[in-house]
Amino acid sequence: MVAYDRQIVQNLIKQDTFNVDTQYWTQRVWTRPGWDSFTIDKHYQQVHDSGTLAVEVALHLGHRSIHIIGADWHVTNDSIQQEHYAFRGHKPNKMPERKKNWLSRVSSRCEIVWVHPVRAAWMRHYLTPDSFLKSL
Repeated sequence: MVAYDRQIVQNLIKQDTFNVDTQYWTQRVWTRPGWDSFTIDKHYQQVHDSGTLAVEVALHLGHRSIHIIGADWHVTNDSIQQEHYAFRGHKPNKMPERKKNWLSRVSSRCEIVWVHPVRAAWMRHYLTPDSFLKSL
């Protein structure tokens, strides 16, 4: 499980739902007992949110083929966790140019397969949810 923001880490800890068979990852600054982190070379990788952190965790763990399931970066700036971000006063852009550049760099290091109903032009490898389920 990956949580990028302090609010999400704190909420997960409050819920007391830790499972010993689950690895929990966050930014080094929010690490708590039971949570892992690792040093990211900020000159090469740019982690912007839980989705990008999850990809970096997968790379850190040695995965070279990654399926990103349901990421809506290219569809909306809404978040299912929006109530935790009300302090911002705005919805941040989920797909800024720097994230597109990061995706391009990551795609040169591993295969990323996007599983989503809406394909974006920058998705090299893509599956619909139905195609993904049939491939399992």
